[in-house]
Amino acid sequence: EERFENKFDWFKDSLVEVRGVMLNMAYQLGFRGFCKFKKTIAYLEEAEWELASSEMLDSKWAKQTPNRAKELSEIIKSL
Repeated sequence: EERFENKFDWFKDSLVEVRGVMLNMAYQLGFRGFCKFKKTIAYLEEAEWELASSEMLDSKWAKQTPNRAKELSEIIKSL
């Protein structure tokens, strides 16, 4: 979590669901891999849940692990 707090000043104050999804993605992709989701991260920061959710699904990651991607994107979409 410390890496997230250092890179994203808004992380600590974001919803627990958002933090959980970000950490889950980083666990699978690695921190650097997660950081490549620039549009998704920007939408999460702005609380644009629908846009963040669709960006998550528009990725190679979503094609490779569709169940996890769908599950995590649904969490974001429901906010």
